[in-house]
Amino acid sequence: MSEYYILKGDERLANAIEIKGAKIIASIDYVKTNSLQFLNSKPVMLHIEDNGLWPDFIEKPLPLISNNLWTVFEQLKLKNIFFKPVCFADIKKMTSFIYWLIIPDKIDCLSSDTEFNRDGSLKTLKINKEKVGLYKIFKVNGILEDLIIIDEDIADAIDSNMYGCCFTKI
Repeated sequence: MSEYYILKGDERLANAIEIKGAKIIASIDYVKTNSLQFLNSKPVMLHIEDNGLWPDFIEKPLPLISNNLWTVFEQLKLKNIFFKPVCFADIKKMTSFIYWLIIPDKIDCLSSDTEFNRDGSLKTLKINKEKVGLYKIFKVNGILEDLIIIDEDIADAIDSNMYGCCFTKI
């Protein structure tokens, strides 16, 4: 059976780009709750000042993946993900970067061994691997946190080729 990891942005990147105007891309609440019926997949362009590093995964304020990482996901034929193209353009520098808002399916796969804090937040996440089925990337239904979970095949594909992605083993 496969191992699972939480996909996270690398917080050690001191000069990583900060995304402002995320509400133009999509409502953060709709993304966290997977309310896809309220999201459109039309491309969005944001004007930015390009003063930082561009990692392949931006976790906050919205989960965004680089075009390079999107290509990896396409090659792996991942089907259970909502993608929305986002173009970040710096008019002064005449540069642009293509990213994708990513919202994987939210599935019921919590193990009864999962532990919660008193406030309802996660203490220890445990996944029931039998309930995951063939999903390789997903979110977990029944938790407050908005986590993207990937299996070891995805982690291996990302780890060797991508910049700014971290994994926490579950």
